[in-house]
Amino acid sequence: MSADSPRRQSRGITAPAVVPPQVVSDRSILDSAFGFISDVTLVTHQSHTEPKDTIIWARFETAADISDPCFGVDWEIEGNVAPPLLLLLGYGLGVQVWAIPANGEAVEVLSWRHGVVSTLRILPTPTQTRSANEHGRADEKIDIYADKRPIIALVDSSTACTQMQFCTMNFVSLKTGKQIKTIKFKNPVLDILANRSSVVVVFHERIAVFDASTLEDRLSITTCYPSPG
Repeated sequence: MSADSPRRQSRGITAPAVVPPQVVSDRSILDSAFGFISDVTLVTHQSHTEPKDTIIWARFETAADISDPCFGVDWEIEGNVAPPLLLLLGYGLGVQVWAIPANGEAVEVLSWRHGVVSTLRILPTPTQTRSANEHGRADEKIDIYADKRPIIALVDSSTACTQMQFCTMNFVSLKTGKQIKTIKFKNPVLDILANRSSVVVVFHERIAVFDASTLEDRLSITTCYPSPG
């Protein structure tokens, strides 16, 4: 099957692409998944694939640590139904995110075409915590992006810094498909890690830690040195 991305022309608001479940073949699960997604959603056949439309990386992630597992009103999960798998497809000039629930019907939840994506991480929903203030009263940490989650953090080549790429981290809502926050750095981002309390951004010789609830800077570790080799 083809490994090309769907090229859908749209004006205004359109319904998300939906791919029904297919019969499992003897190929790998990953090959089968992005193969039938590409074939079903491809609108116009092209004999020569443009390099920017070729899938260059792919991976599965679980939505089990996202406390709000719905991607809109039709994604309400009840009972003991497992949360959907998330299939991430990286292209020459962007990335797609597909949600695959238990019934196998894949739905596109994000199409980001603003440059090569070097790093992408799905952020777990922050844990609500209470801490004592100076008066001895309990303060509850508020998740100011609760209505935007699930959220992904990604770094792409659309914005350069001092003639270097991959210096801007974008936070994008999978619920709305819109960018909710952008942080620009002076140096390229190497990786993004996250748990329910923090978002960690890794640089060549520095680590920056952000609060998972507010996405604001918490601390930086500058005493880092590159590992030999």
